[in-house]
Amino acid sequence: MIIKVNNFNDCKIIIEKAFYDYNNIIHSTLNYYSPLQFLDNWNNGIILIKISRGFLKKWKGGCI
Repeated sequence: MIIKVNNFNDCKIIIEKAFYDYNNIIHSTLNYYSPLQFLDNWNNGIILIKISRGFLKKWKGGCI
């Protein structure tokens, strides 16, 4: 999509909206979290716990 921008302020608004949209939609590569949710979970250790549980399930099942 091409958007005509007439001035710096219009450009700034479009870019800020794009960043907001990107950071608030879910991403399959982030286990269906938005980047902001993923970062919050990562900082609180929740992601590491989930990864560890998945690894242990596979390990106990003999898949690794």
